Amino acid sequence: MEVVAEIVESLFGDRLPQKQDTEKDEYLTREEACARLHVTYSTIWRMAERGVLHVHKLGRRNLYSKKEIDELIAHGAPLESSSK
Repeated sequence: MEVVAEIVESLFGDRLPQKQDTEKDEYLTREEACARLHVTYSTIWRMAERGVLHVHKLGRRNLYSKKEIDELIAHGAPLESSSK
């Protein structure tokens, strides 16, 4: 199998697409996002309504970007609005 890979590489090496080391974005369920942020579901819902957190719909499931949640944690974004 390695011999075939070497032959293909030698013939088409410059035309093959290069592998990118981009980090795939992981998604968390509602429960996982709540646990990671230490908030309730209604807080997550309010954050999504205010545009602080984006919801990714997959069928009937609400998914939240792990990268986005980690950025919220790192920057200390306010989880609740002070004005009511």
